[in-house]
Amino acid sequence: MKKLFVDETPNLVGQEVELYGWVDTKRDHKKIVFIDLRDRTGKVQVVGFGDEWKEAGSEDVVMIKGTVKERPEKLVNPKMKTGTIEMQATSYEDLSETKTP
Repeated sequence: MKKLFVDETPNLVGQEVELYGWVDTKRDHKKIVFIDLRDRTGKVQVVGFGDEWKEAGSEDVVMIKGTVKERPEKLVNPKMKTGTIEMQATSYEDLSETKTP
């Protein structure tokens, strides 16, 4: 598995990758959680399932493994460099929790 930067993910559709970064935002929809993962090159949307994703807090440093998938045409975000893809997560590790100031 290749470690890489967020801005490299659009070229890796169908591949399993490992990303490190900060939780920029989190949207919890009960059974599914969306996380915008940020590193120095940009942001990518990560899709996670299960209770472990509910633990992620804003600005936590995390490692996420998963598969890069194309977004459905109706959900493409042209404002983001990675707006044509999302990462379907298979594992998540919180490397450093951040307390809310």
